Amino acid sequence: MSDAGSQGMTILSNSAVRSSNTINRLNDSYNRLQQRYSSLDTSFDRLAEENKSLKQVAADYDALCRGYGADRVEEQVRAIREREAEQKRQRRMQRQRRMQRQRHSIGAR
Repeated sequence: MSDAGSQGMTILSNSAVRSSNTINRLNDSYNRLQQRYSSLDTSFDRLAEENKSLKQVAADYDALCRGYGADRVEEQVRAIREREAEQKRQRRMQRQRRMQRQRHSIGAR
Protein backbone atom coordinates (compact mmCIF):
# COMPACT_ATOMS: atom_id res chain seq x y z
CA MET A 1 0.00 0.00 0.00
CA SER A 2 1.25 3.49 -0.74
CA ASP A 3 2.20 5.99 1.91
CA ALA A 4 -0.86 8.09 1.15
CA GLY A 5 -3.09 5.03 1.37
CA SER A 6 -1.55 4.09 4.70
CA GLN A 7 -2.08 7.59 6.05
CA GLY A 8 -5.65 7.50 4.87
CA MET A 9 -6.25 4.21 6.66
CA THR A 10 -4.66 5.59 9.83
CA ILE A 11 -6.90 8.66 9.71
CA LEU A 12 -9.97 6.49 9.16
CA SER A 13 -8.90 4.17 11.97
CA ASN A 14 -8.38 7.09 14.39
CA SER A 15 -11.70 8.57 13.36
CA ALA A 16 -13.44 5.24 13.96
CA VAL A 17 -11.87 4.96 17.44
CA ARG A 18 -12.97 8.51 18.31
CA SER A 19 -16.47 7.78 17.01
CA SER A 20 -16.59 4.55 18.99
CA ASN A 21 -15.48 6.38 22.17
CA THR A 22 -18.11 9.05 21.59
CA ILE A 23 -20.80 6.39 21.10
CA ASN A 24 -19.70 4.65 24.31
CA ARG A 25 -19.84 7.92 26.29
CA LEU A 26 -23.27 8.70 24.85
CA ASN A 27 -24.52 5.21 25.72
CA ASP A 28 -23.23 5.59 29.28
CA SER A 29 -24.94 8.96 29.62
CA TYR A 30 -28.14 7.54 28.18
CA ASN A 31 -28.08 4.63 30.64
CA ARG A 32 -27.51 6.98 33.61
CA LEU A 33 -30.37 9.22 32.50
CA GLN A 34 -32.62 6.22 31.96
CA GLN A 35 -31.92 5.03 35.53
CA ARG A 36 -32.54 8.51 36.93
CA TYR A 37 -35.84 8.89 35.08
CA SER A 38 -36.86 5.41 36.12
CA SER A 39 -36.46 6.37 39.78
CA LEU A 40 -38.36 9.61 39.07
CA ASP A 41 -41.19 7.58 37.54
CA THR A 42 -41.28 5.43 40.68
CA SER A 43 -41.32 8.56 42.87
CA PHE A 44 -44.05 10.10 40.75
CA ASP A 45 -46.20 6.98 41.05
CA ARG A 46 -45.71 6.90 44.83
CA LEU A 47 -46.57 10.61 45.12
CA ALA A 48 -49.65 10.22 42.92
CA GLU A 49 -50.85 7.40 45.17
CA GLU A 50 -50.16 9.49 48.29
CA ASN A 51 -51.99 12.44 46.75
CA LYS A 52 -55.02 10.25 46.06
CA SER A 53 -54.99 9.06 49.66
CA LEU A 54 -54.69 12.60 51.03
CA LYS A 55 -57.57 13.78 48.85
CA GLN A 56 -59.69 11.02 50.38
CA VAL A 57 -58.72 12.13 53.89
CA ALA A 58 -59.66 15.71 52.99
CA ALA A 59 -62.99 14.55 51.58
CA ASP A 60 -63.66 12.56 54.77
CA TYR A 61 -62.83 15.62 56.90
CA ASP A 62 -65.15 17.77 54.80
CA ALA A 63 -67.93 15.20 55.24
CA LEU A 64 -67.42 15.25 59.02
CA CYS A 65 -67.59 19.04 59.02
CA ARG A 66 -70.81 18.96 57.01
CA GLY A 67 -72.30 16.32 59.30
CA TYR A 68 -71.25 17.60 62.72
CA GLY A 69 -70.37 21.21 62.01
CA ALA A 70 -66.88 22.57 61.41
CA ASP A 71 -66.61 24.13 64.89
CA ARG A 72 -67.40 20.85 66.65
CA VAL A 73 -64.95 18.87 64.46
CA GLU A 74 -62.17 21.43 64.97
CA GLU A 75 -62.76 21.41 68.74
CA GLN A 76 -62.55 17.61 68.82
CA VAL A 77 -59.35 17.64 66.77
CA ARG A 78 -57.83 20.22 69.12
CA ALA A 79 -58.85 18.20 72.20
CA ILE A 80 -57.41 14.99 70.75
CA ARG A 81 -54.11 16.69 69.90
CA GLU A 82 -53.85 18.17 73.39
CA ARG A 83 -54.59 14.78 74.96
CA GLU A 84 -51.97 13.08 72.78
CA ALA A 85 -49.39 15.77 73.58
CA GLU A 86 -50.04 15.31 77.31
CA GLN A 87 -49.67 11.54 76.99
CA LYS A 88 -46.41 12.03 75.12
CA ARG A 89 -45.12 14.37 77.87
CA GLN A 90 -46.07 11.82 80.54
CA ARG A 91 -44.30 8.99 78.70
CA ARG A 92 -41.21 11.17 78.31
CA MET A 93 -41.23 12.00 82.04
CA GLN A 94 -41.64 8.32 82.96
CA ARG A 95 -38.76 7.39 80.67
CA GLN A 96 -36.59 10.11 82.24
CA ARG A 97 -37.45 8.89 85.76
CA ARG A 98 -36.57 5.30 84.79
CA MET A 99 -33.25 6.49 83.35
CA GLN A 100 -32.49 8.45 86.54
CA ARG A 101 -33.32 5.43 88.73
CA GLN A 102 -31.10 3.23 86.58
CA ARG A 103 -28.23 5.71 86.80
CA HIS A 104 -28.75 6.01 90.53
CA SER A 105 -28.78 2.22 91.04
CA ILE A 106 -25.64 1.83 88.89
CA GLY A 107 -23.89 4.59 90.86
CA ALA A 108 -24.86 3.00 94.20
CA ARG A 109 -23.08 -0.26 93.39
